[in-house]
Amino acid sequence: MKRYFKILSNVELRRPRRPMFGRLVFGGLFALPLLLRAQALPVTLEYEPYPLDSGTHGNSSQEETVPFTKVITASTEAPIIRVHFSAFNLGAKSCVTLTSLKDQGRQRLDAQSLPQWQNTSALFNGGKVQLELHVAPGEKGVFVRVDQLVKDCHCSVNSSQASLLDLPESLCGADSRVASTDFRVGRISGCTAWLVSNGAVLTAGHCAPLGGVFEVNVPASQANGTPVAADPDDQYPIDTTTVTSVNNGQGDDWTVFRLLPNSNTGQRAHIQHGFFRMSRETPALGATIRVTGHGVDNTPASAGGICCARDNGGNCTHPSCNSTSRTLQTATGPFQGEFLGGANNARHTYQADTEPANSGSPIIWSINGFAIGIHTNGGCQSDGTGSNSGTSFENNGLETALQNFPGANTRYVDVVAYPNSPTENGTIFQPFSTFPAAVTSVPSGGRVSLVEGSYTRAGGNIGTFGADGKSFSILAPVGTVTIGN
Repeated sequence: MKRYFKILSNVELRRPRRPMFGRLVFGGLFALPLLLRAQALPVTLEYEPYPLDSGTHGNSSQEETVPFTKVITASTEAPIIRVHFSAFNLGAKSCVTLTSLKDQGRQRLDAQSLPQWQNTSALFNGGKVQLELHVAPGEKGVFVRVDQLVKDCHCSVNSSQASLLDLPESLCGADSRVASTDFRVGRISGCTAWLVSNGAVLTAGHCAPLGGVFEVNVPASQANGTPVAADPDDQYPIDTTTVTSVNNGQGDDWTVFRLLPNSNTGQRAHIQHGFFRMSRETPALGATIRVTGHGVDNTPASAGGICCARDNGGNCTHPSCNSTSRTLQTATGPFQGEFLGGANNARHTYQADTEPANSGSPIIWSINGFAIGIHTNGGCQSDGTGSNSGTSFENNGLETALQNFPGANTRYVDVVAYPNSPTENGTIFQPFSTFPAAVTSVPSGGRVSLVEGSYTRAGGNIGTFGADGKSFSILAPVGTVTIGN
């Protein structure tokens, strides 16, 4: 959708920066650890060759046919599997369906959605999946070929592999995490990711390279902590062509990427599950911070399995994870400070409980619900000392990646008031509050990105048509937008 309007004025996009070098704000109980550990959880994948050819089929009838059915069975036990296709022809309306024999989770893939999933299925629980080839009326030459199974075996860890999970505990005293239903936060491989207001998804830089699936509404794990995949309706493929990632340590550790639609519903995650607004403003010391994510959990320990973590003495302990491990949990704690060590070195510290696999979680300013950064590192100790930390949105590189995510020359508009009322200039962190302001500012060929809400055109007097007008795109990436008079 395009509009053509005259340029009325130009607006400077970037606000003056705070002093960036050596600024450290902290409270009296805060002590910055010498080493904070990244909190991604290593994941072990096994690839099993599985040659399968459906044969080529046509359909001259008036009804859809299912000429090929096969139960795909992994040769060794695996809690979660994916099916990879080496080749296919699904015509214009034909499709392939896959159904878990364990829980009946079902996915439909067609000629458009299968490439979006990188020719690989959703995550299926159990080691058996029924494949069915559906041929639409009038189509010919329809087939699929499978070449391998991808088995998620990261919880099948023996003693010789225990060092792979040798990760730090980062609870700030006793574990205060509780279950959450905030499905703006999803699980990806060994990390956490979350949805934001311009249609992007964020996680930690050390969680890249990314592939696979973003899961929400994750069910309880098995009793020993082995994760259980979400229903295929709640899985979204990661668009690996959009990943921008930096992993330069604390304060410069972030990833921005896009999700593709769910293949069953055709819906995008931001439309189905909502999004976080983001702020570069700094909370007061002691303000309540919330971190929500899919970390491991071994409190209390269960029987069987391994969930390795370091104790205060640096020793690797091996209590078993429980059924809440890698499910969505949330915790709060006090904000401890922000350190700005350079244009691309900005980090927050806080005492909200996290654990391995919380990497990438949102750091949420609890009083207003705005996210202020990306959780990346554990440093809290069980005696209540230390702090966990994450990359702040004061990081210039992260800000630029978010600002230009829809494309260059984007102006943002949001009807919701932002913390501390920053000066409006149309940037991702200082959006205009009115649609006409963005129209005035956006250059020809640019974009106006509207966050979910209702906007007015100020009676239509937002520009003039003519040879000296300009064209721009209007985007609504995260919900229903209404533009009235």
